[in-house]
Amino acid sequence: MLKVVLDTNVLVSGLISPGGAPALLIGAWREKKFELVLSPAILEEVAEVLLRDKIRRYYEHIDKDLPRKYVTGLRRFATLVTGRVETGGVCADPKDDKFIAAALEANADYLISDDRHLLSLKEHREVQIVRPAEFLARL
Repeated sequence: MLKVVLDTNVLVSGLISPGGAPALLIGAWREKKFELVLSPAILEEVAEVLLRDKIRRYYEHIDKDLPRKYVTGLRRFATLVTGRVETGGVCADPKDDKFIAAALEANADYLISDDRHLLSLKEHREVQIVRPAEFLARL
């Protein structure tokens, strides 16, 4: 089974925009079409982003406890790596290194992102870095 790291933007978009490629990716993961790999740093960032005012407005009217439930579900059903792998500044934006590190630690096949810093790499140590729609087409 393919091992895949989804970046924070994809994970958050998949929750708050039910019609887009990120939501389809979350659905494909739930259908066990690939193994989702995350690290503690990724989960922490997802939780933080979901609490931002500009994001909360998308779900607050449905369920104010949605961030906790979502992160709990990700933690429970995704494959969690320790987050101990160091990448040494692979990305132009050091905040993105956590995604590369998780992918390397898990021996992942893909890193899915819409982030220009990550996408500019295209590949790192055999981990292919692609947009959500591109991965869906390959899946």
